[in-house]
Amino acid sequence: MELAVFFFLSWLAISIFTVINKDLNIVKNTFIFLIILIVSINFSWVINDELKLITLKEKWVPYTAYLLNRSILIPVLVLLQVNLFIKTNSYIKKGIIMVSSIIILLMISFISTRLNMIEFKEWNLWLEAIYLLCLNLIGLISYTLFNKIKGVQENK
Repeated sequence: MELAVFFFLSWLAISIFTVINKDLNIVKNTFIFLIILIVSINFSWVINDELKLITLKEKWVPYTAYLLNRSILIPVLVLLQVNLFIKTNSYIKKGIIMVSSIIILLMISFISTRLNMIEFKEWNLWLEAIYLLCLNLIGLISYTLFNKIKGVQENK
């Protein structure tokens, strides 16, 4: 059940990302995706394995679903949020996009706890929301840094 749900959610996120009108080219999207992937993998490693704040089911089906969530679903949804965020000019719409992204990612975390893929020990959804907010901000910061680096290289 867990694998089917997270496979579907990953497929849906990738499909939505594919069909939206994106302002970013493939290089910028790849750069942001890789930055988010690196942060997501390292953060989950520290929280799960080192600090043991979250425990994972050791069966292969829930763990595979967790890997789909961590390595595909979260980075694609953050990348989708970045693409939608930079497209709009209104601060209210930008705020709605940011809050909606965090709520969607929190719902996915809630689903993973309800399907008994993960168990929060000394972690909760509020801490997860802070982490997801930081992840979204890292996506936006990496976009800004990429543009600054590209601008510096074009001036030379």
